[in-house]
Amino acid sequence: MFRKELLKILLVLIAVSLLMALNGFGVKRWIFLTMINKNRTSANEEELQFVQVKKEIKGSSRMQQYEHALQALKENKIPENAEYTTAFCRDYKINYITRDVNQVIVDFSSKNLKGSILQERLLIGQIVHTLTQSFDEVESVVFTVDGEAAETLMGNVNIQSAFTPADIYFI
Repeated sequence: MFRKELLKILLVLIAVSLLMALNGFGVKRWIFLTMINKNRTSANEEELQFVQVKKEIKGSSRMQQYEHALQALKENKIPENAEYTTAFCRDYKINYITRDVNQVIVDFSSKNLKGSILQERLLIGQIVHTLTQSFDEVESVVFTVDGEAAETLMGNVNIQSAFTPADIYFI
């Protein structure tokens, strides 16, 4: 009788642990979200200024952590008095994120993916800096649209090659 009860308890604990792992519970890490300084958002690259904001995320796998990092950019839960903002519009949808060695591939849905050259540059910059500054293994980011290579995200910036943090000031 005691063995059956112990086995039931053990099975319940295993099931709860698996559920927690699948839902991103347990593994927490601090990341650096790259936000945009509200006071300096000119199209001139010398005037672009990003601000890093420290945030804690959860995720049971690295892919989940990448997803949660980019979701944090999109959430736009920015205090009213903050001097930073995001170019990541709520209407933008990421289809998936994958990693190939030291490169992360971020695939956007083409639906609602539109904006000015400044918005496109800022969005790319935010994503590249957030992923490369927060995760040591990420050296570059590639963007695709609807699962395929594309010339641009929004019609302005060439995305046919990978981006590193150094590339952001030249797009």
